[in-house]
Amino acid sequence: MKKIILFTTSIFLFASILQAQEIKDETKGILKSAAIGIEYRVKAGIAIGGTSPLSLPAEIRKINGFNPGLNLSIEGEALKLFNESWGISLGLRLETKGMKTDATVKGYKMTLQADAEQISGYFWGKVKTDVNNAFLTIPVLAVWKPAKRWGIKLGAYGSYAINRSFSGLAYDGYLRENTPVGTYVEIDSDNGHYDFSNDMLSWYWGLQGGGEWRAFPHLMVGLDLSWGMNSIFDKKFETVNFKMFPIYGTLNFGYAF
Repeated sequence: MKKIILFTTSIFLFASILQAQEIKDETKGILKSAAIGIEYRVKAGIAIGGTSPLSLPAEIRKINGFNPGLNLSIEGEALKLFNESWGISLGLRLETKGMKTDATVKGYKMTLQADAEQISGYFWGKVKTDVNNAFLTIPVLAVWKPAKRWGIKLGAYGSYAINRSFSGLAYDGYLRENTPVGTYVEIDSDNGHYDFSNDMLSWYWGLQGGGEWRAFPHLMVGLDLSWGMNSIFDKKFETVNFKMFPIYGTLNFGYAF
């Protein structure tokens, strides 16, 4: 529901801007900003990617399924050009980042809510994971314009998680409590639920780069890649014993005032 609301808001905002184009172009503040090389933009985007370790851990033996979900964003951006070739941009972006996976695992460290009790140990079987997060993100990017209609961007971003969700289901397998040779517990879809949402960080940072093409005087299309540099889980969290990073590519459409 949140993603539908975000997408509807994006469409409504873009429609309002296009209808008010002539009025906005004549606004004194915007004209004054343009005279000193500042341009204001709004962008809406669709992202695909996932939250993943940089290399597949030995415990994950097979990926049975992957669904990137519908990840949407809306962003306001200010671009300052120092000359015809170089500039800097500052943005504020509301975005969702999520995915669903299904994997076969062996000796996978896990904490489950089984039969109203929490048990921890090592799991053999299948694991479904559902990640569904929302962020307020501030990207700060250097801009290089190799041609009038083209722009290349590279920089960093900081994000605050306004919604954190990392949960799933372990099934069709068994868990050895505490150690790989501990007490045997059979796990199925009724007793294999887990939720690590409260163990996720609130603040993130990473690198962002991409390019854009000015299709018309006011309209542009771009492609960005964002790569998280800190793991999504708190350092004190020991159940997932490998680091996971949000890595997403975004196709966006923008309007420049």
